[in-house]
Amino acid sequence: MGGASGDLAAALPPAAVLELARWLRAEARQEAYSLAEFGHRSANPHAVALARALTPPA
Repeated sequence: MGGASGDLAAALPPAAVLELARWLRAEARQEAYSLAEFGHRSANPHAVALARALTPPA
C-alpha cells in the first residue's frame, strides 16, 4: 500500500482498516449488482468519494 491509502492504513488501528475494507468491498459489490441487474448506479456517495480519494490517478 502506498499513497493516501497507505497513509490512512498507518493512521488507523488494524481493526478499523479491516472494517473499512469490508465496507468498501460491500459497497462495490452492491454497485456492480445494481448496474448489472437494473442498469443504473446506486452507489453510496460517501463510499465513492472515499474510494476516489484513496485511489491514485491513472
